[in-house]
Amino acid sequence: MRAADYLGSYAEGWTNGDSETILSAASDTFVFDDPNAGNITKAEFRDYFAGLSEAVASIRGNDHEGPFMELSEVVTNEDQGILTASCW
Repeated sequence: MRAADYLGSYAEGWTNGDSETILSAASDTFVFDDPNAGNITKAEFRDYFAGLSEAVASIRGNDHEGPFMELSEVVTNEDQGILTASCW
């Protein structure tokens, strides 16, 4: 798969609130940078995402319909085979 394909799967995981899809698109050295929680490694991500999902559900209510997250303004940079993406 091309880097753009992995990024598309990664974005799909966030849109659907599916940590397994997110992780399937991430490298073994994946680190998620959360300005509130710090750097989350791939090994820590499932627990992080479960807590994030609970926090989002408590704010929205469990009966919320629609995407988990809407991504817009995606900015990417590929340098020496490493793709970095920032989203709003």
